[in-house]
Amino acid sequence: MHPILTREDPGARSVPGQRLSGYAWSEQGPIAPILALHRHEDGYIAFAVARDGGEDFRPLISIRRDELARYFPEFREQLLKDSYVSINAGWRLRRHGIDGAACGYPLHRTDRLRYLCAAYADLDYYRLGIDFGQALGQIVTMQETGNLPRASIIVKSGRGMWLLYLLHDHRDPSRAPGAFPEKLEQYFALQRAIIERLAPLGADASARDAARHIRVPGSLHTGAEDSVQWWIQGEGPAAYSYSLTQLCQLFGVQPAKRHVRERAAIEEPEKEKHRRGWVALNRRRLRELSLLRCIRGGFSQGCRNNAVMIYAWLLRTNGVPRREAAVEVNLMGAECHPRLTPSECRDAVKTGFGPRMARMLDQTISDRLVVTPSEAAMLEGLPPATRFKAKGPAPPAPTPSEVQARTIMERRARITGIIAELGRVPTLREMGQRLIEAGFRGNHQTVFKDYQALGIKSYRTCEVRAILQSRQLSLPGVS
Repeated sequence: MHPILTREDPGARSVPGQRLSGYAWSEQGPIAPILALHRHEDGYIAFAVARDGGEDFRPLISIRRDELARYFPEFREQLLKDSYVSINAGWRLRRHGIDGAACGYPLHRTDRLRYLCAAYADLDYYRLGIDFGQALGQIVTMQETGNLPRASIIVKSGRGMWLLYLLHDHRDPSRAPGAFPEKLEQYFALQRAIIERLAPLGADASARDAARHIRVPGSLHTGAEDSVQWWIQGEGPAAYSYSLTQLCQLFGVQPAKRHVRERAAIEEPEKEKHRRGWVALNRRRLRELSLLRCIRGGFSQGCRNNAVMIYAWLLRTNGVPRREAAVEVNLMGAECHPRLTPSECRDAVKTGFGPRMARMLDQTISDRLVVTPSEAAMLEGLPPATRFKAKGPAPPAPTPSEVQARTIMERRARITGIIAELGRVPTLREMGQRLIEAGFRGNHQTVFKDYQALGIKSYRTCEVRAILQSRQLSLPGVS
């Protein structure tokens, strides 16, 4: 076990009793462990901060990996305590920053990931009454005896411990694999297996989503009053790394078998997912049900009958013949907890292929499957079940005319503020440019109408020029 950083870097230190290796990334400083985790060039690394004991979790910034060394120092001060970095990489930004696409406001969700950088386990060993040294000793023993694959990175997060298993593309070991839907299925199955293997050490059963954050190396955990330390294991200068298939084999995860139509929905190209119409809707729902099935590892009592019935209906809407759908429904029923009987599966197929199952709303599907808010965040379109929503009537959405009226009022208030700041009335085009810079839409014609409504006279308008000309003295003999 060895780190790949220098002694001066507070974010990564040698494990007690181990000697630091000579390999160092001193020129990259505190971002070296993050770069070791994110092995790609164009994915976005999301950062967040927590306040009030972790109750107030706020996304801060997303930075493209190839721009991390440039922009990280600007946000370093905000990441000194209770700060987090994403384990996996995002596809794009929610909103660009002032320098374009290099960094901006994060859009870090499961359905917007680009790379799967690592699988992980969050070990709350302190709940078992043991300390960090005892937990680390058990991890090392399990690794030496072959009961646990060697972790790529061991993180002391303050109160707990994280194990990170770096993932690489099977065709290019230097890069992380893409977060394609079929890879996400494998990823969630792998996360369940890791949690089951490490349950005796207090593995957090809820820490399994792909959009998880981990504490920034070298930051302060204010609750534990201790700094976060990352240790990297490997042979030579490289950390241990696994392909997704290889790590699944090491944890005993069997590849899921799906019908060819279901597989086509799961592996649908990204550009095809934005199509509209019934075909796109039914594919999206089947893809989400398959992902939810993988996240939960089968459906439990209370929603299992609804799950197989909806599954049969979605297979039907995706063109799967009834006989083949019955086989797939039986396979899903065998995964339920407790498993469904063959007669219950036959009833589900009968209902799913019946005339009454013509249409169903997304909200109805979520209610019947009891989709939690955390699960909905991993899905493309299914919302949380109604039971998880705030009680009481939601405020009505503003009408388009109300939105337009509010926008006009805000724009005219901004115009008044700009004139007060400058001490003069800008030209129409100058004001239009300043409004665009402030985030408003429009051009000089829009500004002209706003000036008229506010009673503001610009010295470049024809009316003002005419008034000025009329005030000029007429010289004798000059027409």
